[in-house]
Amino acid sequence: MGAELVRTSYIITYVLAVTKCLLLHKPHGWSKFGILLGLLMRSGPAVLIHFGLATDFSVLDVICDGLFMAVLTSDVALAKMAGREIHPWVVLMSTATLFSHGVILSLCLVYYIAVFGDLCNYQNMPLLTVCRNVYCDGVYDLCHIGHKNAFREALRFGNRLYVGVVGDEDASHYKRPPIMTAKERCDEVEACKSVTKVIPNSPCFGLTQEFLDQHQIHVVAFGEEYEERFPDPDDDPYYRLPRKMGIARTLPRTQTLSTSDLIRRIQAARPASQKKSPT
Repeated sequence: MGAELVRTSYIITYVLAVTKCLLLHKPHGWSKFGILLGLLMRSGPAVLIHFGLATDFSVLDVICDGLFMAVLTSDVALAKMAGREIHPWVVLMSTATLFSHGVILSLCLVYYIAVFGDLCNYQNMPLLTVCRNVYCDGVYDLCHIGHKNAFREALRFGNRLYVGVVGDEDASHYKRPPIMTAKERCDEVEACKSVTKVIPNSPCFGLTQEFLDQHQIHVVAFGEEYEERFPDPDDDPYYRLPRKMGIARTLPRTQTLSTSDLIRRIQAARPASQKKSPT
């Protein structure tokens, strides 16, 4: 009685899964094909056993079958989150699972290692490598492509990027009062893919050993113009310590765009009537 109940439940679940796949919309044609192929391949042994054309499943058969279905389910979930179709390799795996247990176990292992590696790469989390934390800082008012290019360049010196965002008071003394608030600037920087962590209210005038140790900073990256302005590290009020420690790296400056350029463009785009207005 128990075996019949399990078999009936399996058949009902299988039929429901196939029906749901058949009802998928046309934009998901590849996913529909892949899921149906996977379900068909896994139903083959059950059909053979039912008609007495094969022996019963061993425990290892059941485990391998469950592992493949876990891979298929995982990729369906990932495809939904990423807005993509299921991966072609999963479809190929569905045919390969008809072979030995070793093939099934190896493919499942490779799949999950690949997925874990992709997630680590997307989240900027080093996988099986030594962490090397790179630090760069700035005001990042009206964060633009020049800043984002600098983030990407800085990340080349390590595998995690910490970005210090200067507070409103220090920023006002450095250049001018920022247009965006400190929180808005932090949120904007944090949304950049290359950035691992944002450090709010970072020091503007001189990094200290205590600050570097607190955040475990291994490399400090900054614009090449600072080395041009201060050839002698002792004269550099901003990056004296990292330059003397030998952990400083320079970044090329984006010549085509800056925050000041954006502000001038905005001012130039104002209607003439507004320019004459005292408000």
